[in-house]
Amino acid sequence: MGFWIGKLTDEGYQSPWIYRVLKPKVSGNQINGLGEESHRQPSPILWHRLKFIRHRSVQLLFQSRFRPRILLRHFDMAIHFIKMKRAKKKLKKTLPNPNVLDLGVNATTLIKDLCMEKGAETVGITKVRPEWIFDGYELPAWAQEALDDDKLQLIIMAVQHEKESFESSPSWAFSKEFANQYNQGSNVAIAVANWILDKGYRAYGHGGP
Repeated sequence: MGFWIGKLTDEGYQSPWIYRVLKPKVSGNQINGLGEESHRQPSPILWHRLKFIRHRSVQLLFQSRFRPRILLRHFDMAIHFIKMKRAKKKLKKTLPNPNVLDLGVNATTLIKDLCMEKGAETVGITKVRPEWIFDGYELPAWAQEALDDDKLQLIIMAVQHEKESFESSPSWAFSKEFANQYNQGSNVAIAVANWILDKGYRAYGHGGP
């Protein structure tokens, strides 16, 4: 087993040495509440603000290894970061429409068609529940007000990864494929959010990680 790359053993996958050293003693299942009988807000594990997660060392290691390489060899990722920052600035400048955007049958169909046109492969729309907000996070005032009024809508879009590229992990083809699809999902989310913002309503397009 290498320093950076894990391997499959008779007992299953074994992560590389450096990740096992940096991984906290508490598991992701414990943080997520596996086996708990009562409902609660989800706890952040990875791809969150460092102050909120126990796996911060693992996240920093992954980012330090991967991000410089992907930005140098995959320029679209750099464009993606710029788009996300611009989307945040546009949201701050948009004056909220006094009316709540009513996602009725026609609006729902229109937004779903727009998502598919921009590159999503499947779309769903639902109202946000308070228990879906990650523990420790606060929504912007406009979103919290809509949530309290049971009017905060969530548009979920999915894109599909190429199976053959994923099976080649940890090759460069694998890294490039998942970067491509993360970009695709984020770009669709930003485009749809901008469309809603242009109508005078609050919206934010979020993509991971």
